[in-house]
Amino acid sequence: MIDVVYACNDAYVRQTLVSMVSLTEHNQDANIYLMYDGLSIENRRMMLQILERYHQTITFLDMKEWVPELKLDEEDRHPRTIYAKLFMEQAIPSDRVLYLDSDVIVTDSLEPLFGRNMEHECVAGVLMPYSSKLKQRIHGFPGEPYICDGVVLFNMKLWKSTEKSKQCLEYIRKQQGKPPMLSEGTLNHVCRGEIGVLEPKYNQMPSMLMYPLEQLRQLFRVDFYYQDETIMEQAVKKPILIHFMNELYNRPWFAPCDHPWRNLFRERYEELFGEQVYEVQDISLHTKVTRLLYRFLPFEVYKILYQLKQMLKR
Repeated sequence: MIDVVYACNDAYVRQTLVSMVSLTEHNQDANIYLMYDGLSIENRRMMLQILERYHQTITFLDMKEWVPELKLDEEDRHPRTIYAKLFMEQAIPSDRVLYLDSDVIVTDSLEPLFGRNMEHECVAGVLMPYSSKLKQRIHGFPGEPYICDGVVLFNMKLWKSTEKSKQCLEYIRKQQGKPPMLSEGTLNHVCRGEIGVLEPKYNQMPSMLMYPLEQLRQLFRVDFYYQDETIMEQAVKKPILIHFMNELYNRPWFAPCDHPWRNLFRERYEELFGEQVYEVQDISLHTKVTRLLYRFLPFEVYKILYQLKQMLKR
């Protein structure tokens, strides 16, 4: 059995269900947990009914019962659910738990992932292509690996014994409710020195699809990142987990969307809900310009312009 946890509110119910169904199709032994905040009874009932078609059950966990008062910055528009993963130690009685964002699609068995040796790892995830300077600004440890928190494998035994939830709460409060990079920055700060690195196929991100590995390393000035072209090619062509992050491509529940893997999401969405209702959201001007410049300019010129833009944003 594998234990997988999600977190959502009413705004992301359908996306979460699509992800859960993709998980169930490839992992029939999965135990699914959902930590929720502001999830209506009607939506909980719908989730139960749909998952029953796939002979799957779900355990609902109200964040009000399990997550302490975070005192988040009042101007922060992000939902509280992004912090749920940091406070699930008492809610889920397992030694190993996989957290998945609602915008992740599963394409294969996760058994090999759960077989990972995590003796000295509190969490494991896929590296973000961040430079040392950026990591220094986020959490003050430029030489440490920095992982995306949209897919995280937790060693709950070590997490509990080292009181990581308590440390997360203290860090969030120290940052006055607005930690750099929110839950992700908090996770990487608190778990530094105990972070394992997964192969990129366990969290295919849009940047992997747009930029070849060497260009990606140069563009983002990355000094701690993947070196092997083979594993990056596997992430692009045969990913296990596809993460529809909001960068470079529209997400597949928006129209238009030209993400190469959009149909994996859309086919399940239409199967579950019997309709093709996608929110109309034009691709942002920033994304359009970025793609055009990358397509028509020599990479060295594009790199200079991109890095100049990043400097001006600071």
